[in-house]
Amino acid sequence: MNNTLYSRWIQLHNDSNLRKNLPDKISDSWYESFKANVDPTKSVPFMYSKKDFEKVKEKSKSIYIHANYVLERMYKCMPQSNLGLVLFDKNACLLKLYGSDSFMTWAKENYLAKGVVLSESVVGTNAVSLGLRHRQAISVVGEEHFSKFAIEIASYFSPVILELDKNEMIVYGGVAIIGPVSEKDSNLLVTAIAISREINLQMFWFNNLTTLTSAINGYGIIGVDQSSGKNHVLFSNKNLFDILSIPPVNIYYNTLEKIIDPSPKNKKFWKIINNSEIVTDMTINLSINNHQIYVSMSTTPFFEQKFHIKGLSIHLNSTERLNNLISNHTGNNARFTFATIVGQSENYLEILNHAKAAAFSSSNILLLGESGVGKDVIAQAIHNESPRRNKPFIAINCAALPKDLISTEFFGYAEGAFTGSKKGGNVGKFELANHGTIFLDEIGDMPLDLQATLLRVIEQKSFMRIGSNISTKLDVRIIAATNKNLMEKIKQKEFREDLFYRLAIIRINIPPLRERTEDILLLADNFIHLICERINKAPVKLSPEVKDFFINYNWPGNVRELQNLLEGTLQIYNDKTITLHRIQHYFDTAFQLYDPSKTFVPPERTSNTLAVNRDTGTSDEKEALINALNLNKYNKTRTAKYLGISRRTLYRKLNEHDLL
Repeated sequence: MNNTLYSRWIQLHNDSNLRKNLPDKISDSWYESFKANVDPTKSVPFMYSKKDFEKVKEKSKSIYIHANYVLERMYKCMPQSNLGLVLFDKNACLLKLYGSDSFMTWAKENYLAKGVVLSESVVGTNAVSLGLRHRQAISVVGEEHFSKFAIEIASYFSPVILELDKNEMIVYGGVAIIGPVSEKDSNLLVTAIAISREINLQMFWFNNLTTLTSAINGYGIIGVDQSSGKNHVLFSNKNLFDILSIPPVNIYYNTLEKIIDPSPKNKKFWKIINNSEIVTDMTINLSINNHQIYVSMSTTPFFEQKFHIKGLSIHLNSTERLNNLISNHTGNNARFTFATIVGQSENYLEILNHAKAAAFSSSNILLLGESGVGKDVIAQAIHNESPRRNKPFIAINCAALPKDLISTEFFGYAEGAFTGSKKGGNVGKFELANHGTIFLDEIGDMPLDLQATLLRVIEQKSFMRIGSNISTKLDVRIIAATNKNLMEKIKQKEFREDLFYRLAIIRINIPPLRERTEDILLLADNFIHLICERINKAPVKLSPEVKDFFINYNWPGNVRELQNLLEGTLQIYNDKTITLHRIQHYFDTAFQLYDPSKTFVPPERTSNTLAVNRDTGTSDEKEALINALNLNKYNKTRTAKYLGISRRTLYRKLNEHDLL
C-alpha cells in the first residue's frame, strides 16, 4: 500500500479530530478495504468481457428497462453538463451511462464504462458498493474514496429497492449522479434519491400489475410494448403459462415471438397483434409446441406519453375454463348428492350402495329403469361423490334433440362449418363436460350414425368439432341412462352392441316406485316440505285415506308422477290437509282431457288378512297368497304390506307353500 495513503488512513483512525469529519460508514469501509488488501494506488474497477456483460444485462433487464424510461428523460434536464446519470445492477456493475458528450469523455478517462464493477473488495470505498451494502442513499466525494483513481470523482448514489413487506426486500441495483469533484454539491444526493424513487415507483407498479393480473383467476395476461416496432413483453402473469401449457419462464422484455410461434398456424393471432386490432372474447386456435389449444382472446390498447410506451394488453382465457363457467351458470351442474336422496327400502338402499361404489371408479355407467324413477338424480349423486365433483356435469337428453342437430350439440362446430354457423364456432356438450361428467339420458333413442361417432370418441378419447381438423383431447366420464330394453334393440339392429358394452361397464337397475312402497310416504313428505318452502306456503299434511291410496297406487309415472301430483295439488288448493277428494279431482282433470266419460276411481283395498281354514288345512292361505302376489304384480314388499305381515313372514309362508 502507498505509504502516504497508508499514513493518511492511520492518521484518520487515530486522530479523533480528523475522524469525526469522516462519516462512520466511510471510515468502516476504509478499514474493510485495508483488511482486504486493496491497493489504493493501483486498484481500478474490474470489467466484464462483452459476452459476460450481456449475461449481466439479461439478469438485470428488469431495472435496466424500467430505469431507462426515467433516466433517458432525466439526464436531459441536468443543469451541469459535466454531471451524468449512471445505472448499476445489484452487484455494483455499471449498466449504462447517461449524459453529454463531455461527460462521456470524462467518464471514460476515469474508468467509468459499461461492464465495470465498483466492488468494495476490488476498488475499496465508493458510494455504489456502500449504498448497496447498507441499502440506503450515500455520497462519497473526492478523498473519501479509498482508491487513487476515484480521488477526483464526486458520486451520489441511491439504491432501487422494492420492499414487498417487512420480511421481503428485493434489491435491483441503483442510480448515481457522478461527475468531477469540482461539481460537488450535497443537494445532488436528494436529487439521486428522487430519481431512484421514480424508478422504484415504476417497478412497484409493474410488479403489482403482474400480481394483480395473476389474481384474476383463469386469465392469462400479457402487456406488450410496440413503440419500437417490436412486441416487447412488459408484464405477464403466471396464469398465462398454465393456459399455454408451457413451463413458467422469465419473459420480461423478450419479444412475444419467444412464446407464441409466428408461424402460419398462428396467423389469426399475429394478424390481431401486428395490426393492433381490438377484439373482445374472440375464440382462436393457437399452436404451442405443436399442441393445439382453443383460447378466448381480448385486446386493449394502452399509451403512456411520459415514457413513450405504446402497446397492447392481451387477455387470454382457456375455453376449458370458460366452458366450466358456462356450465356452472346455466344450470348444467349436479345438485343432488347421496345425502339428499330420500329412501329406506332395502332394494333401493342396495342400489344406492352400488352407485356410491361406482362413483369412485372411472368406468362408464349405464342406469336402467322406467321413466320417472330418478335416473338423473342418481347420476348427479354419482358425480358429486366422484373425484370429478368440482368439474362440470353436463346433462343431455338424446331423445329431445333433432336428428340433424344432434352431432353439433354433442361436438360443436368450427367457424364457417356450414351456412349460418356462428362466428368463432360453437362449443359442444362434450367439450363443455371435459374433465367432468356427461349424462346421456335416453341413450336408447340415439341415432345409429351418432352411435358410431360416440363409440369412436370413447375409444380414441378425443373428438373434432364439426368442420374442423383439430383434435381435442377428451377426459370425460359417461353416465348413460335408458328406460328401453337395449338388448332387444340390439337384436333389432337399432342399437350397437359394441357401444352397449362400452357404456354398460357398470350397470345399475333402479327399481320403480311401486317396488319401494316403504319410500312412498317419505318421498311425499319430502316433496311437500320442499314445494311449500318454495311457494311460501304453510306445511300441509296428507289425510289417512291419501296415505293409504299412495301406498296402494301403482304409480306408472314413478317418483316424477308423485312429485307432479303434489306440486299440482299444492299450487291450486289452500287446504291444510290434502284429502282423497282433491287427489281424485286432480286425476279426473287428466282423464277428461282424453275421455270425458271416464273418472278416476281409487283402487279399493281388499282384506289385509290371510284367509286361513285351520280345520281343512292351508289351501285357503295358499290361494290368498297367490291372489295377493297377482294383485301386487309379484312385488314382495307391496304384497307383505297388502297382507299386513312383515317381509320375513311373507317369505316364510311362500316357502311353506312352495311359492318361491
